[in-house]
Amino acid sequence: MRFGIIVLFAMLGCFAASAVRAEQLPTPAWQEYRSTVGGYRVEVPGKPTELTQDEPNHPGQKMYAIKLDYGKGGFIIVLSEMAADRMPAGAEKNLDFLRDSAINAMKAVATNEQHDKVGEFPARRIDYTTSVGLSGTLRLVLAERRIYQINAIGPAGFSATPEAKRFLASFALMGR
Repeated sequence: MRFGIIVLFAMLGCFAASAVRAEQLPTPAWQEYRSTVGGYRVEVPGKPTELTQDEPNHPGQKMYAIKLDYGKGGFIIVLSEMAADRMPAGAEKNLDFLRDSAINAMKAVATNEQHDKVGEFPARRIDYTTSVGLSGTLRLVLAERRIYQINAIGPAGFSATPEAKRFLASFALMGR
């Protein structure tokens, strides 16, 4: 798939599938992370790991990601390019397609969805639970041909923590 969903959900396996509530963590040292490749900024409670991967079945195309473990959960951002044949469908239909692909790939159930915007670009905020006991909040942003997947995932309640809310709310596109 060209939407970075493969990378996103491969990284999800790194987080413990604990059914316990997210534990109380010490106050983190927040810092701003800026992606020059991705053209975004986000606040994170630590230094994220940067990852680059070739897009399957699309030579020369790359997916870029950052990942930060935090307690029993974590924060992930994946950037990829929208396939050319998807663009004529329109932003909302493309976001529907991306949401459905993400939920199916995670074997999850969407529990809430809100239409959103990041700057001038259409976005979605989707709360979900997976079949392996994880839950999270996924923001999908469609900025022209770029797809951003911003995810806070962990045990039940993790994406409702102040840290997860701060991470999700701080995502912004630069220079747009």
